[in-house]
Amino acid sequence: MVTMKNIKWGLGFKLFLAFAVVALTGVGAVALITQQITASQFTLYVNQGGSQWAVRWAPFVEAYYQQTGGWTGVEALFAGEIVPTGGAGLGRGGRSDRWRFVVTDPAGVVMVDTAAELVGQRMSTKVLALGVPLQADNQPIGTLIVTTGDPTRHTTEEQSFLDAVNAGVLGAALLAGSLALVAAALVARSLTTPLRRLTQAAHDLARGNLTQRVVIRGNDEVADLGQAFNSMAESLETAAEQRRQMTADIAHELRTPLSIVQGELEALLDGVYPLTTNSIEPIYQETRLLSRLVADLRELALADAGELRLERVPADLGALVAKVLAGFERPAADKGVALTTEIGPGLPTLDVDPDRIRQVLANLLDNALRHTPAGGRVTVQAASHDGDVLVSVRDTGPGIAPADLPHVFERFYRGDRSRARVSGGAVRVGTGTGLGLAIARSLIEAHGGHMWVESVPGQGAAFHITLGTAKTFKPGPGV
Repeated sequence: MVTMKNIKWGLGFKLFLAFAVVALTGVGAVALITQQITASQFTLYVNQGGSQWAVRWAPFVEAYYQQTGGWTGVEALFAGEIVPTGGAGLGRGGRSDRWRFVVTDPAGVVMVDTAAELVGQRMSTKVLALGVPLQADNQPIGTLIVTTGDPTRHTTEEQSFLDAVNAGVLGAALLAGSLALVAAALVARSLTTPLRRLTQAAHDLARGNLTQRVVIRGNDEVADLGQAFNSMAESLETAAEQRRQMTADIAHELRTPLSIVQGELEALLDGVYPLTTNSIEPIYQETRLLSRLVADLRELALADAGELRLERVPADLGALVAKVLAGFERPAADKGVALTTEIGPGLPTLDVDPDRIRQVLANLLDNALRHTPAGGRVTVQAASHDGDVLVSVRDTGPGIAPADLPHVFERFYRGDRSRARVSGGAVRVGTGTGLGLAIARSLIEAHGGHMWVESVPGQGAAFHITLGTAKTFKPGPGV
């Protein structure tokens, strides 16, 4: 059974209904007020002459009442047959025969009517307002009303005029109401059409069409909503592309060591290699790489979910830098790379996770040593400024190409595809898991800091880190 509760009222219909109610209510109120004002002003206009006559006659009527003590025989005064004392100048013929005189008592009851139709009836406040109050000895004795007809209603000609005016007002109200309904429909449609398009685009997006966008027109809130939808769709499309790329990269990274392990084991099973420590060493190294890759992926997943745990304690950054550098002194010496430090005085104690900071510094130093040729130099700098600490790791390697600079912190990104290493007979593009810099920046951001890179091709690269609360250092190029 279909009921009103089961009917789905669309937003367009609700808007149209709201606009229509407001418009029609306004038009109806204006029409009603116009009719009331027109009738009131017309009545005042019609009785304007009578009011003037009432003002002129009021003193003589009051004089008659004082002389006679009542209204008996006052009709003779209105007929011009008598002139009260003090009323000289309004003798016989002192009035026009077109006027009708009505006198009421203080309560509004008609005592005298020259047309003999309203005697005994109580006049309304509206009718009494057309007359002039009468007094005797400063006491109200009634009201004098002078009209051309019945003061309680209009004549046929007057009513015809009012009916014509009311019909015109009603016609204008109907026309205005019709135009208001059309305008309401147009406005409701203009508001709901982009929303319907947005709804359809959202359905398409939910079905997997991440390329869906909406056309934006205007600069109102609906346009802002469309812009927000397009931004969301673009972000989802980018995230989906990154997810696909990351899945492909992970598959590639896993396939390579697994292929090496499988090849080495097959060689051992087929007797190609003897089962010795040297033949098992490549397999062991690849399993270590696999374990590191899995650990790095888990760490990135925790960082993305905001669940990366930090064991914050007060730490001396200078001591952390010195401890990390101690572990790289021998690798640097073996490669012929000078390893130097420039630690500024007065470094503040920072509330950080020492293990995570050491992990970040170790990653940057490993990266710098790997790309610095023999005879080069790697420098670690640390300085304080307005409560922040700036740490920089600089090398004198070949630098980073401008096209690669914005991507160095992306997962599995390796700009220099020419560097390769051989592991167990297989060629590996790049080194490490390709996640080190992505993890490093996630760790720094988890501390509330910033990390960025600067590089000029042929002049080395510099990775910068800021830690602290003031955040006065601004990220440089490559962020």
